[in-house]
Amino acid sequence: MADSQKFPVAAHALAYLAHCGAMSPEAAVSSVELAASIPTNPVVIRRVTGMLAQAGLVATRAGAHGGAWLLKPADQIGLDQVLRAVAGCAHLGVPPAGARGC
Repeated sequence: MADSQKFPVAAHALAYLAHCGAMSPEAAVSSVELAASIPTNPVVIRRVTGMLAQAGLVATRAGAHGGAWLLKPADQIGLDQVLRAVAGCAHLGVPPAGARGC
């Protein structure tokens, strides 16, 4: 998946988890359901939720009853955290070489 696609997929996944009230393992949303909501492939969702899990924004569980859920309320997750979690726009905030007054 291109870096430019990770951020919108991650933001959508987090918004969908919040919409579903997925705040515990019992309320986990499967990668198939998340993928259908975007739409994309469940493998893409698993890769992105893995990145979000490494950043401490979601937790995941594999298996037939697996899925993802939020580790904190959605209103406490900033878009900058999501951007960093998926390593998107690494150059954000860094002016291009030779740029003046940027």
